[in-house]
Amino acid sequence: MDPFAADHNTLALIEAHYSSLRASEKKAADYIISHPNEVIYITITALAKKAGVSEASVIRLCKSLGFNGFQGLKISLARQATLPETAHEDISEYDDTQTAISRVSESNIEAIRNTVQFLDPVQVEKAVDAIAATNRLEFYGVGGSGSVAMDAQHDFFKF
Repeated sequence: MDPFAADHNTLALIEAHYSSLRASEKKAADYIISHPNEVIYITITALAKKAGVSEASVIRLCKSLGFNGFQGLKISLARQATLPETAHEDISEYDDTQTAISRVSESNIEAIRNTVQFLDPVQVEKAVDAIAATNRLEFYGVGGSGSVAMDAQHDFFKF
């Protein structure tokens, strides 16, 4: 099944696969991430030219993401563009408390959905096995990440 038929965040899909992409695919991905609404309306030739890559690189990117082709990617981006924005960044000073609560909740739910959708169960199992087999587990964080490391240490201590 082509991913455009599924309910997911196309830009999150690109970001989840970004580190495994070739350099030319990353250039095309960067352009798509920066101009998702424009990409819906342009041809593969136009995207390749704007991103500074070949059409073959765009096709490889689409295939790497699980799409059957460029059209599938465009359809997925178009569907995503029609979804209502619910991120907490969209909260304004004029929103009532219930609206703010709803937007923050929806943003968190979407983040969890994206995480679950892109997790590879085999890799999670490997990570769990590695953690279970270790004699010592250390957490490090600097600045704002320090509190995240402390939270992780606390959670893993409970396990």
